[in-house]
Amino acid sequence: MKRSSFNQLAKCAPEKDEQTAFAAWLRINEYVFAYQPNDMPLSSPSGRTNFGWLASAKKRGLIPGMPDYLVFGNARGRCLNLAVEMKRVNGGIASPAQKHVLERLASVGWKVAVCHGAQAAMEFVRLAEEERYGE
Repeated sequence: MKRSSFNQLAKCAPEKDEQTAFAAWLRINEYVFAYQPNDMPLSSPSGRTNFGWLASAKKRGLIPGMPDYLVFGNARGRCLNLAVEMKRVNGGIASPAQKHVLERLASVGWKVAVCHGAQAAMEFVRLAEEERYGE
């Protein structure tokens, strides 16, 4: 990898930092939302995969590929139904499972987006609300 490319990647905030900024913005603006912790490690500290937990979670409804955030609406009673899959500002693509779930959500009326960074996610929410409610 070229040194300049490495420096550019090093300056890019990790996805978790972008998610934290987006969640803070959602809270401040009183959106009703849920974070989907599909990025939880499935291995123990010894490195062994916890297949029992994974099988149990799937039986209880864990869906691989669920978007990071589901934004249901806001404190003013506005229904939005937005699905946001977060990625780093410079990089990251949706997995086939993520694309499948986003397509399924879109097919039942949800607005969906893969957003590269917190700013893009905030803009998606603002524009979706403006489009739906004209403000």
